[in-house]
Amino acid sequence: MTIAALSRVPRSRTTHLVVYGCLFAVAALAVPVLAVVGARTLLDSRDGAVIDPVVDPALPGYQALIAPSPTLGVVHLDDDGLLVGVAVLALAGGGEGASGGSVLLVPPRTLVDVPEFGEFTIEYIQALNGSESALSFVEYVLALGVDELVELRHDDWANLVAPLGGLTVSNPDSISGPAGEVRFAAGELELAPDEVGEFLAVVEPGESPLNSLLRQELVWDAYLTAVGVHGSVTFQGEQDRGLARFVPAIAGGAHRVEQVPLKAPTTAGDDGEPAFVVDEEATARLVPQLVPFPAGARPGDRPLVRVLDGSGRQEVIAPAVRRVAGAGGQVVMIGNTDEFGVAATEILVADPDLRGFARTVAEALGVGSVQEIDYIDENAEVIVVLGADYRP
Repeated sequence: MTIAALSRVPRSRTTHLVVYGCLFAVAALAVPVLAVVGARTLLDSRDGAVIDPVVDPALPGYQALIAPSPTLGVVHLDDDGLLVGVAVLALAGGGEGASGGSVLLVPPRTLVDVPEFGEFTIEYIQALNGSESALSFVEYVLALGVDELVELRHDDWANLVAPLGGLTVSNPDSISGPAGEVRFAAGELELAPDEVGEFLAVVEPGESPLNSLLRQELVWDAYLTAVGVHGSVTFQGEQDRGLARFVPAIAGGAHRVEQVPLKAPTTAGDDGEPAFVVDEEATARLVPQLVPFPAGARPGDRPLVRVLDGSGRQEVIAPAVRRVAGAGGQVVMIGNTDEFGVAATEILVADPDLRGFARTVAEALGVGSVQEIDYIDENAEVIVVLGADYRP
């Protein structure tokens, strides 16, 4: 069965100049750091000639560039164009043909504190300036670059689910319709394709928006599971981008659907409705679990890190990479030192301003001294050399 692919939406405009100014400023900062373009062997060269390239990952001197994990932002709007939900999809990576991935959900009433302008909810930004700007603010609060954007309306969700015949979810709470009738009963619930959008969007008077976020989590998990079981759902259009790329890949392996960690709700604006602040520390720990090689949303968000094994143990690279990403780094290169036999782990920096980050990396690794050196080439800002003292 085939469903239509959805493409990236263009950036919209607004005449609200003051807020547009802040939107433009943050959106400009939210361009992902494209430090690498693919995984390949790093070849030493001089005057165009290749000098002794090392192509075996087990040998000293091997180094390879690492591309950031592919990401997709999905913005769900209701029939009036109001923001229902935001999801960030990421592929698990792990080599050619690998499957699996994650979905990270962000509530529309997440607050973003824009320096010199104040706090705005993502739903306000979307209503004012469109989905591109809303996604830029999501990148900002997650400190995570997102490669693509897809918009979904209720009809789009119906089209996505139609080849599956519907979705089965375990609805925790009964949801009433406008006249007080039960619209969606509690318990195991069979959602027809044309009911999915409404189920995702409905919020009863006085109900916490987090209940809606839970329903979004249930639907995304049920949808990916159903696609994985069905196996024959295909997408029209370009297969190397958008939902056509991400959904089958994530559904084809192990997947996680998570809500962004939040602090206690507060209020924003004059409506008195609850709003939410992202728990930055918990989010910084969660993102690398969902996005194996995260890229920063802005230059400087994630220092660029080269992780090298100096002990001849290939198996230590992967856990070290996860710890470096969890400490806030963007790993752009992995490999081995020129010679094995390194006893003590070191974190090398050339910029004194990165010493604090380097200490955070050492804490995340559980071992390592920070050493300042004169120069690091343009491929990285920090070099982690794993010694024999590092234990994953």
